[in-house]
Amino acid sequence: MLLEINGGGFGNKGAQLMLLTVLDRFRSVPSRFFMSPYRNIPKQELIDLGLARHFPLPVSSGGRLFPPRFLANLAISSVAPRALCDRIGLARYQDSDGLLDISGIRFGDAASPTAGRNFIRLARYYKRRGKPVILLPQMLGPFKEGESADLFRRLLPETTLVFARDGQSYEHALSVLGPTPKLRLAPDITIFCEPTPSPQTDQPYGCIVPNARMLDRGKADWHQTYVDRLVAAAQSMIALNLHPIVLVHSTEGLEDNPLAERIVQRLGPERCSMQVADDPLQTKAFIANARLIVASRYHSVVSALSSGVPAIVMGWAHKYDTLLKDFGVPHLQHFASDSLESLGRLVAEVGTYEESQRLKKILLSRRAAMSAPNEEMWRLVAGALSLDEGSLLRTDAHDSLSKEGIALCP
Repeated sequence: MLLEINGGGFGNKGAQLMLLTVLDRFRSVPSRFFMSPYRNIPKQELIDLGLARHFPLPVSSGGRLFPPRFLANLAISSVAPRALCDRIGLARYQDSDGLLDISGIRFGDAASPTAGRNFIRLARYYKRRGKPVILLPQMLGPFKEGESADLFRRLLPETTLVFARDGQSYEHALSVLGPTPKLRLAPDITIFCEPTPSPQTDQPYGCIVPNARMLDRGKADWHQTYVDRLVAAAQSMIALNLHPIVLVHSTEGLEDNPLAERIVQRLGPERCSMQVADDPLQTKAFIANARLIVASRYHSVVSALSSGVPAIVMGWAHKYDTLLKDFGVPHLQHFASDSLESLGRLVAEVGTYEESQRLKKILLSRRAAMSAPNEEMWRLVAGALSLDEGSLLRTDAHDSLSKEGIALCP
């Protein structure tokens, strides 16, 4: 089985973690994957993961060259010998058995209309060939601006399954599509991605995870105060004898680096340090060993909560507060309208060992409750790909799903 993965990445550790999660789920299934190229795609990373790619044609930011590149790839695929392509790590469209989209957000007001139109064009090609198109859990909506609602309506006929990763995204999608069996709800796929084991340090620490999106997509609320709030959170950590480490969770475009450097400069390198994420599994382990994090990168928050680490969140979209609600800790959301003093009090409370341990029990309990819907999603994905419905489940999931009353293939 050859499958195309759309939306994964390497600079953004959340996108890379989603990619690794998919590859891990398919370990027991004879399968190969390929990805569409984008600017600065690290060829060696693809080789290391055993991923093929399309023919190397010019690419651009924003997807402006996708239509001619797509048509050129189709033309080349029709004449290029498969044996040669397999030997040099290239993939032909006509050999693909399905399309998996693992974007953080593909359709909604905050998504690129150009990217949405390009994806619909790609999905339509798969649909015409009778191949499944699956959008794995992601943020959907809102659909109030521009052509976002129309694009989402146009997408549905070309898909097999669309998963919203939170209740609000599901409601946004319903408001556009109405009830449809194609639309499902499932938690983020990286929640159950296990980090690389790593030793704990002697000095307890907290993480600060900045996000440049807070200054463009969240500009109206956060532009004047964002860095000040992160610095204040770090100062509150220091008061708790926690060493604040500013973690650059996304190196795409180096957008977060200036924010991280500003925070360290404000506090002084002797009081605060900076770390740039590299391996996503090791990064999740690093977050898992922290006392708490104050973060705006979505998947850094997922890594923390799913590891039992409290996360105080500043966000620009509904995906943040719905994630906290799903994990039973909505009070850990810090809004732009909240006072600087309230943030200090929240860090001071959550950062104590006793409170972090109390919250850890809540977080891990909520994580356990998400296991069944997560495995049900993988069962549906396997069915859509004409695989044995239990082939993508964890080894212990078949029995647990059976106890939930979900029919599984033997």
